[in-house]
Amino acid sequence: MATVEERVARGAARLDEAAPGWHENINVQTLNIASGSNCALGQTYGTYAQGINVLGIQGGGSDLGFNAQGGEFNALTAEWRRLIESRLEAQVQAWAEEAIPYRTFRRQPVGV
Repeated sequence: MATVEERVARGAARLDEAAPGWHENINVQTLNIASGSNCALGQTYGTYAQGINVLGIQGGGSDLGFNAQGGEFNALTAEWRRLIESRLEAQVQAWAEEAIPYRTFRRQPVGV
């Protein structure tokens, strides 16, 4: 059986293909894999069921981290949150580096 981390990574890759930039629209404060409207699919497609349908996922999506295998909803929510926050942090860092190029400024003495 794949780990929670591996399954969430596969689910994120599936969303990357179908809805690039999906992670930018997720509210990590309300993210909850046990909720049909606040899970990653619910926040991306409106409801968990609609996301499963749009993506053509069979078997509930537990192999992609969209649904729990047993009582692991908290672990799945934590991993989705970690993955999304990590992506957002990397994106902000890339934007910052792009917006403020590294330059060496040389101060000129006054009166020169």
